[in-house]
Amino acid sequence: MGSNLPKYVLIRCLKGTDLYVSQPKLEYGATVTEYRATKTDYIEDKSVAGKLLDTGIDLVHRKITMTADTAEFRANNGKTMAVFTADGLNTSLVKAERLETKGEEAVVKIADGMISVYGRANAPNIRFGVNAEGYAVMEYYDNAGNLLYDLGPAGMSTIKTQAAAISAQQFYPVTNTALTSPYTYELQCKSSMGSYDLKYLCAKGSNNDRLLFGREGFGQSGVLVSSNLGVSSNKAVFLHLYSAPRVNGQVVADKNADRGLTTQALAKAADGCYFTSDKNLAVNGRLNNVAIGEFIPFDVKTQSNMQDRILMLHENETISLPRLYFGGWLKQSLSSTTTLVKPDTVRLQVYGGGMFTQRGTWDGTMALEL
Repeated sequence: MGSNLPKYVLIRCLKGTDLYVSQPKLEYGATVTEYRATKTDYIEDKSVAGKLLDTGIDLVHRKITMTADTAEFRANNGKTMAVFTADGLNTSLVKAERLETKGEEAVVKIADGMISVYGRANAPNIRFGVNAEGYAVMEYYDNAGNLLYDLGPAGMSTIKTQAAAISAQQFYPVTNTALTSPYTYELQCKSSMGSYDLKYLCAKGSNNDRLLFGREGFGQSGVLVSSNLGVSSNKAVFLHLYSAPRVNGQVVADKNADRGLTTQALAKAADGCYFTSDKNLAVNGRLNNVAIGEFIPFDVKTQSNMQDRILMLHENETISLPRLYFGGWLKQSLSSTTTLVKPDTVRLQVYGGGMFTQRGTWDGTMALEL
């Protein structure tokens, strides 16, 4: 029709009859839908779709969106099968081929009858359950994935020989970011009535806080710290975590000549430490290529600290806590490079992202519910 668009809607009826027009609605296409007062309002007539939308169930574009404080599923006999709330799923049985928890410092994976607990390394530290042969077992591994102990049908067995291992992990050196030293400080949080005295390692200064956790007071959980920092992946480096060989549980010299850990003392000093290379870990009787400084894990994400539940003893008691945190901040130092000294290696949780105030409630049990 070009620019010659109709300006009027023509309605005809037979002569001598009455015509009533109610709730007119203009819409695209040739499919008539139910009336809504506005584009986003609920459907006014109580048809099936309208009633569903009123309860928070929206059917559109082959997608079902449910919005409710509590979603309850019942069997035909009226028994509740599952309840979904903001706190999660409450049900008597969950059947799945695989389950995995979400975490930065620790992850639990369940599959094929075995439960595997992962720590900071990329290998499980504990595995227990029923193995492929049908036996109940409990196994303990070091951070390199070497089996140390095995509790099985024959009892506790110690792995007599454990090979040396080295695993690579990616980090951002703090010096490759815009963070300024000192990076962190210890914050002591006290409740208004003295019931709590909590300590947190927090980002030092508003600039560091903003760089690590996003806009102060408005940072979100589940965000890569590297995204907040604005650093590109080419600023990341690989660090190598070394695990020394053992015989009957005792550290022994590493036979791999490329590493240079030719004595028990050198291997013991290097055990559990991070290096900038997987070779030449010791030269001329001293540790070499030790990763000195502070490092942020490559793929670490911020997490919410507001889900922690703290018992408040009084209705009007308050406590202010950091909003966000992330784990795995690596800090490694070496007090001397002239003598054989084991590096000081720690992994830390860092908090920030502004503060939120938790308030007490009185419900007869003196418990706080967020």
